[in-house]
Amino acid sequence: MRKSVLIKLFAIAFPLVTLFVNCDGFEIAENISGELESGSSLNSSDGCLLAPAQYRSPKTIDEVTTLINALPKPVSIPCLIENLPAPLKIYSVESTGSAQPSVDSNNPRIFIFINNVIVSVTPQGLGSQVVEFSQRISSTESVKGEISFPVVSELDVEAPYKGIRAAFGTSCRDCHTGERSVSGFAGDAYASSILRPSTVGRQTALKMQLQTAYCKDSEDPFRCKMLRSIFINGKAQDSNFP
Repeated sequence: MRKSVLIKLFAIAFPLVTLFVNCDGFEIAENISGELESGSSLNSSDGCLLAPAQYRSPKTIDEVTTLINALPKPVSIPCLIENLPAPLKIYSVESTGSAQPSVDSNNPRIFIFINNVIVSVTPQGLGSQVVEFSQRISSTESVKGEISFPVVSELDVEAPYKGIRAAFGTSCRDCHTGERSVSGFAGDAYASSILRPSTVGRQTALKMQLQTAYCKDSEDPFRCKMLRSIFINGKAQDSNFP
């Protein structure tokens, strides 16, 4: 008797579920299916989407721009980091005097190394809404770029280079010597000397994992998402500065 009732209930419920998917739920189902087929997937505890796999290991600044443009808008810094290949290789350092200053040792400037590209972020303060990029072209020189976040629309391919433009070059030359124009990039690009941060003030990945664990979304949600994207979802590991 009970089995017969369950079969009848299923027979009634199944068309209703089908109707939902075919009507109001159709667009949602179709969108999710499309994302999965394209190589994207619903991801992360913070609700970030992954771009198709071919975009998620950029080798150049221009490929980082392509990755950002492949993501649904708006794009936050944590969601960009979620799309970089884990485990992340990082170097974290208290650097209050840099162009992207850290607030203190608990909120360091964090360099993330992906192929020949270095991405730098900081979880609090004036530099927290900007991502800085450098692309090594030799052992002593790199091309620089910068993008402000959140990104709310498709970026122009020249965006990273426009972000640092100044008269006769870039604002980076105040610290990075030997600036010169270089070709082969999507915008007006300039190479200059690589400055490697001091080991004084370096913060370990283990310490920052503890900072992540103690971070409260109710007090500073952006900082917590940034730290999680690097030290939890990104499985960050300490690395030497290249």
